[in-house]
Amino acid sequence: DQMVFEGLLDETTVAKAKAMHFETEFVDLDSMVVPESVIDLIKREAARRFYAIPVSATDNRIRVAVADPSNLDNLDGLIQSLRLQIEIVVATETAIANALSRYYPTRITSTREV
Repeated sequence: DQMVFEGLLDETTVAKAKAMHFETEFVDLDSMVVPESVIDLIKREAARRFYAIPVSATDNRIRVAVADPSNLDNLDGLIQSLRLQIEIVVATETAIANALSRYYPTRITSTREV
């Protein structure tokens, strides 16, 4: 990630290398449309807390995109909160941030002075 910051590598290249290292798939979240039924499997708070986006699901398995598959604390928390079998895939941090904004928008509350 430091190499991305310094401009030596682009974020997609690093994410693909992480996916290869962890023997999983890289997904391009920016070009995907995730069905609402899949998005509903992870609550907004959990998606934002664990920086994770569900990308597909079957009966008892869910594929979840994360930017850092080496973060075992996040993965353990995600597993405990979902209680489903999880298959981790990798996406860029920017794509996850974009997907969080798109699928789990922050609630805006307005206050009105009386």
